[in-house]
Amino acid sequence: MKNCTLLKQLEISTHIHILDLINKTSSKHHLSDLQTQQIQQYYKQPSSINTFLELYSLSQLRCDCVKYLQIVDEINDQIHAYFQTQTTLIQKIIAQERKSQSEPEPMQIEDDEEQINKNNNQDDPIQQEDPQLQQPSQQTNIPCSQQQPLNTQQTTQPSQTIEDEICIPNSVKLKYRRINTGPSEKEAKCEYCVCQGKPPIEQDNLIQCLLCLNYLHFNCISKSKESFDKCYKDMEFVCPPCVLKYMDHFNKIQNSLVPPSPFQQIGQINHKAFNFPCDQTIINIRCVRQENKINCEEITWPDIGELFLNQKKIQDFKPLINNHSLKKRKDDHILTTEVLPQNCLQIKECIPTPDQRSQYRISLGHLYFLGVYSIEQFNAKQLLDNIINQSENWMNIEQCQDFISLYLNKHQADDIKVDSITVQLTCAITFNLMNTPIRGSLCQHIQCFGLENYITAMYSMQPRKWRCPLCKKKLFTIQIDAYQYAILNTIKKYDIQVNEITFDNNGQIVNENIQKLLNLDNLPNYAIKNNNRMINLEILSNETNNIFYKLQIVKTKESINTSPYSNTLQNVINNMMLSSNQHLRSNSYANFYANNYYINQMKLQQQARMEEQQKFQQNKSKIGQNHDSAIIIE
Repeated sequence: MKNCTLLKQLEISTHIHILDLINKTSSKHHLSDLQTQQIQQYYKQPSSINTFLELYSLSQLRCDCVKYLQIVDEINDQIHAYFQTQTTLIQKIIAQERKSQSEPEPMQIEDDEEQINKNNNQDDPIQQEDPQLQQPSQQTNIPCSQQQPLNTQQTTQPSQTIEDEICIPNSVKLKYRRINTGPSEKEAKCEYCVCQGKPPIEQDNLIQCLLCLNYLHFNCISKSKESFDKCYKDMEFVCPPCVLKYMDHFNKIQNSLVPPSPFQQIGQINHKAFNFPCDQTIINIRCVRQENKINCEEITWPDIGELFLNQKKIQDFKPLINNHSLKKRKDDHILTTEVLPQNCLQIKECIPTPDQRSQYRISLGHLYFLGVYSIEQFNAKQLLDNIINQSENWMNIEQCQDFISLYLNKHQADDIKVDSITVQLTCAITFNLMNTPIRGSLCQHIQCFGLENYITAMYSMQPRKWRCPLCKKKLFTIQIDAYQYAILNTIKKYDIQVNEITFDNNGQIVNENIQKLLNLDNLPNYAIKNNNRMINLEILSNETNNIFYKLQIVKTKESINTSPYSNTLQNVINNMMLSSNQHLRSNSYANFYANNYYINQMKLQQQARMEEQQKFQQNKSKIGQNHDSAIIIE
């Protein structure tokens, strides 16, 4: 009865709060009474509630209309925040539900029943009155070697905290969250854009790089939204300067002789010259093409053209024939030693003849980015040592455990209950035990592959395509998993015959023997604790908190429209990447583009409305002039 009273109390307060939220949000977005009633139809008050999980699930607004999708998402976010404020009451409800489930059926005499209930109360830690046991559990930062080993019951039936059951984010979910609040006044100048901070000719929309976090002019990266979607749709945006910088880890950039510069065919010719000084004996020339997802991340030269350095041809670009088996020509960066103190680099994209167009695959009119760099070259052994010895390449123990926890929590948000995950300790390349487990900075999988095997394979490959063998994402930077690194060292030290490891939803090792023997003394200090930024942790944290900031385009303060509808429109644009309750929406990115369509329609309607108002004001002014001052114009 007590549980029913508490649940009913929470149900009534939640219903009142939801109706209040709908009215406040509708008035915030200046909606009419009819539109407010339409939004209220998306909330259906439950007739009967038996558990808190049912109350939480049925309290969310289900919206199938793109027009109100953003407003409904905003209301759902506030509903979710309201449940977080009711944690104390929710804990009591959950505890009562567990107590009612654990009570045995009344089939014994009274004395035996009392004894059984007494034993059950002793075994169930939630029914005890210790306040420390009733608090929501949080991610611990204690090293694995210092934590108590898991018992057999926890291994077979992993316990789940109250926060996990009610889907309330804990400190781990919020620790790495990054919300893009827009550029500052200094960032809005775009000093690191490919135009080197020059003001754009058209609308100065800005877009932020995921790696360097610098803002660039959207018009400098792509000439249209359609061409941008071909390269970065459903992908994290990485700016061309970062793509060229991390193109080849065996050739590390020291200085930029020619910063990444755009060039594109204008009329019937595409020819550009770059003058630069150089005091090095070798230079590296790189180029990418903004055409599709592959060409914007890999070296791509013009289909037909020539490259000159100091009036001497150093490269001739020839197209593939139409029936060639390759989908893409094997372009590679260019290394040359024919440099002078003062150099002139010229690139020319030739115009094909009609016969060449019919026989070869030639694509014209694309935007290219070319850069010239002085480099430091490594062999396989030098690169291996360089990666291991750099502290910024290590994901520390705490981050690794949080990565596992966020990964599992992300799947729980998709209505899939995951208590543990098993990871292979063998390399995906050689199928032997790894020595140094790594993944890419954009990889969102726990499984790793061996650094030594990967470097050896890439050293003998031409051209080199630095991509993850598991998820095929670009390896702009390499990330060493210190947690799995310590586990592998423990297995090899004690000669344990294990090829896989299982982690629970807190990132802890399920295997008791490895948990007891795990030693972190052999790890460098920066592998145990550091302040490195981990992009994949940020992405997982944002997705766990239902925030998608990929492909976000913002406007600077100077270009904000001062129309009467600017506040509402700007709020929609700034929040269009927010998506509450991921399990209610099957495809967030499809909705993102649907929202874009809706926003464009809003802009067109707003422009038409403003034009009508201007015409109406002009007509009223004319009428006022013709009838002396008899008509008062407001």
